[in-house]
Amino acid sequence: MSIVKTTKAQNKYLRVLSATAHERELSQALGELSAKFQEWQMGDLSPWDLNQEIHEFHDGKQRELYKFYVMNHNPLFCVASALANGIIDIDEVPENCRTILQSKIEVIKSSEE
Repeated sequence: MSIVKTTKAQNKYLRVLSATAHERELSQALGELSAKFQEWQMGDLSPWDLNQEIHEFHDGKQRELYKFYVMNHNPLFCVASALANGIIDIDEVPENCRTILQSKIEVIKSSEE
């Protein structure tokens, strides 16, 4: 991907959108983990199995999301990926950021096919 020049205002908004996408993905993953707690409370899952689910969540999905959104330091790519995957909607993106994101979204979508 080529380097795209963004203004300070665009960078700021892209960081906000990236944080929003991170929160949404983390919330979805926590919802899945929450279902495991419900299974445990109903007696369908042992405490040991629940503990393993928590461990796998922490070392797996949570770490994946943290590395992608926090360690990446590239909110433009994070937002483009979130748009390509339907995590955030194009209507949430200001007009002045849409054009710089469009080519990135297309590259991400084509690489996922």
